[in-house]
Amino acid sequence: MDLGVSGEHFPTTQEIVDWYHAVDHVWTVAHLSFQDKDQRERWVKKRKTELWLGQAEQIASTIAVLAQQHPEQQADLEAEAGYFRNNHRRMQYQEFREEGYPIGSGTVESGCKQLVTMRMKGPGMRWSRSGAENMLALRAAYLSDNWDDAWKLTLAA
Repeated sequence: MDLGVSGEHFPTTQEIVDWYHAVDHVWTVAHLSFQDKDQRERWVKKRKTELWLGQAEQIASTIAVLAQQHPEQQADLEAEAGYFRNNHRRMQYQEFREEGYPIGSGTVESGCKQLVTMRMKGPGMRWSRSGAENMLALRAAYLSDNWDDAWKLTLAA
C-alpha cells in the first residue's frame, strides 16, 4: 500500500480536506449543471448535508450521473466526480467531527501566520533559505514550549 509522502513520514497522521474547499467543489458542480439559481441552491444544500455526513462517494456518484446528463460539461463534471471519489477518505467529516478534529483549515492557517508571518516577514527582514529554516525550527520550539529541549540539541551539535 502506497502511503504517499505524508503517510511515509507521519504514519499516524489524519489528512482532512478543508471543508470550505470541498464545498467550493460542490458549488462548481452546481454552476456547471444548473442554470436556475434556486435549483442550484437546493442541489448544493442537499450535497452539503451529504458531505457533512461523510458521504463523498455518494456525491461522486451523483455528479457522475450529472456528467451523463450534460455532455457539454461532461469532462469537467467527471473531473469533479473524481475529486470526491479520490478524496472520500479525507472527507469523512462526521467521523472527524466526532473525533474532535477541525474540518476547516483556519487553525492551520492561523498557526502559519503566527509561526511564519509574524516572525519571518517583519520590516527589513531578509532570510537565506537555511537561515529561515533554522529560525522556523526555533520559533516552532518556542511556541510549542519545547525551547529547552531544542536548545540542548543545539548545544550538542
